[in-house]
Amino acid sequence: MFSPRRLPRSALGALCALLAALALTATAYAKPLALLVPVRTTDNITVPMREAFDAHLRAQLKERAELSALVELADIESTKRAVQAAGCGADCGDSKAMVTVAKASGARFVFVAEMDNEDEIYAIKLRLFDSSVKRVYKAEESCEFCNEGEVKDKLSATLSSKKFLDVLAVPDAAPAAPAAPAAFPLSVVSSPSEAKVQINGSEVGATPLQVELDPGTYTIRLSAPGYLPEERAVDTAQLSSAAPVALNFTLRPEPPSEFQLTLQTTPPGATCYLDGEALSGKTPITLKVKAGAHAARFELEGHEPASQDFSAPLAQELLSVTLKERAAAPAPAPAPLPAPAAAPALAGPAAPVGPRPALLSGGAVGGLIGGGVVLAGLGAWLVSLHGDITCTDGRDRFSCPDVYSTRGVGAPLLGLGAAAVGAGIAAALLSGSWPEESAEGGRGASAGASAGASAGASAGVSAGVSAARLLPALAPTPGGAAASWGFRF
Repeated sequence: MFSPRRLPRSALGALCALLAALALTATAYAKPLALLVPVRTTDNITVPMREAFDAHLRAQLKERAELSALVELADIESTKRAVQAAGCGADCGDSKAMVTVAKASGARFVFVAEMDNEDEIYAIKLRLFDSSVKRVYKAEESCEFCNEGEVKDKLSATLSSKKFLDVLAVPDAAPAAPAAPAAFPLSVVSSPSEAKVQINGSEVGATPLQVELDPGTYTIRLSAPGYLPEERAVDTAQLSSAAPVALNFTLRPEPPSEFQLTLQTTPPGATCYLDGEALSGKTPITLKVKAGAHAARFELEGHEPASQDFSAPLAQELLSVTLKERAAAPAPAPAPLPAPAAAPALAGPAAPVGPRPALLSGGAVGGLIGGGVVLAGLGAWLVSLHGDITCTDGRDRFSCPDVYSTRGVGAPLLGLGAAAVGAGIAAALLSGSWPEESAEGGRGASAGASAGASAGASAGVSAGVSAARLLPALAPTPGGAAASWGFRF
């Protein structure tokens, strides 16, 4: 009956060593898992083109020998679940999101491709995240005036570049790649100190401050009373893990809300109005003004007022204005000399005597005026008729060849009528100054003498008054005697 024999201890040890070597060999040759996040593009690249680029990258990772020998590409469904679990959607490009995607999928490598097209110039950015060392490796290329095939060639060349191949070839536990720290130390100092520190909107303390940051991007904001706040962005993926992050802030003071200003005029002693309100005292005046635009007005007796617009603060804290003297008022004009008293009119010659001429009778005067009006009216009508068409059959000015030519007759008639009217008016004036004839001139000598004496006395007064209306008047002036002739009514 066969019974098994116990193996010696040396053989058992050799067998264990062989099994361990086989396990290590299998582990060494196991390909790490890689995950390709869907390609991110701008609006300048169409959806079909983006999908074509994404499919090309996946095919390169699966089929290109130098890539497929190093990594095992996760399928599309696993990729979708990992991106959905990470909650980064279409924005999985920062280091913090890539860490989350790697944890959700169990992949060591995460590829993120970004593409842009502006004026037919393609910009390609490819990121490779190694979760074993928590580092991001980047490569960028551009392709000017390239078609779709040329862009795919650029993608292939970038994906299989020596930089990425070297990263993919490093074993998971290789000592040459030091593991990234779980957190990055951050030192924040400021001048002045005791400034409030906010990280991504949350207050964490005051400077000087020591904190530790997980991998990701952060916004560091410092603020202090009397100083302008300042912000800086920090991405731990771009920092060296060998040295801590040191941030030194120098805050700038806030500009003062009021500024000192001296208002000065030449000559001094002017009243000043600032923004419409009178200031106490006279120039020069020193006061505080708020920052911004202002309007100043200066008034001084004997000078023209002046206005000046300015904006505070001024470089020299001084606003100087020169006032112009007001022009002297013109001297009043001398009073006019009093007019000399008019000298009494000299007695003229004796009034005309004898019977009144027939031309000065009422009938002659009326005939002259009436005939002149008729002639003037007829002449004016003939002048207005000149140039009118003579056709009566309805033709207009353009089709009727004959027109009236009456200006040559109407103009003289108009002139004669005007002259006759003027002569009649002159005769009427002369007729009014001629002495009346005695109604008793044909009686006896005694009656005639008596009536003549009586009528003579009356006619003498009337004639004297009427004659004075026709005689020249002589009056003294500063330059000598001045004579005038005219009718008086």
